[in-house]
Amino acid sequence: MKKLLLTILLASTICFSQECYELKISRNLLEGSIQRALSKEGVKEIGNNGGPEVEMFLKSVGRHKGDSWCMAFQYWTFEDLGESNPLVRSGLCYDLYRYARKNGVKVFLNPYVDNMRGYLIVWNKAGTFSGHIGKILENDDGDLLTIEGNTGSKSQSDGDVVGKKKRTLKGMGKMRVLCIIKFRMV
Repeated sequence: MKKLLLTILLASTICFSQECYELKISRNLLEGSIQRALSKEGVKEIGNNGGPEVEMFLKSVGRHKGDSWCMAFQYWTFEDLGESNPLVRSGLCYDLYRYARKNGVKVFLNPYVDNMRGYLIVWNKAGTFSGHIGKILENDDGDLLTIEGNTGSKSQSDGDVVGKKKRTLKGMGKMRVLCIIKFRMV
């Protein structure tokens, strides 16, 4: 049994090399953000990155109609829940990555052990600042169910809806996993 556990730990360490940063958060804020995200499932943009709710997400980070809104959606899910928002106020996924590197604690993540509910997964198109973000709802050994803003039913780079997606830790097309934002309950 010890040999099997050691093998699994070693394999997961070798196979999962994405960066993981831990930020502090209360359980109430994390659960509130998950419920808030789920309450917006099915919200569809009007035109190109517009519409009342999409513009509300964008406004929460100081962005405007027409801007990509996946990061704005995730930021909005933590807003106005009675506690300070643990994320950087930005519409750019790469800014969250930089913020987590500076303000979070780098930790080891084992997707075969960690539940990951509520964690954020940040993707990046290699060599660019272009990215995408999702909130993890379920983890089954690295197969994820996320809820994302500005996503779609296909694998297009710019979607139009808040929706649940099946993802893996291997990345998606030209996008690679840049980091995972893990939350430590305080």
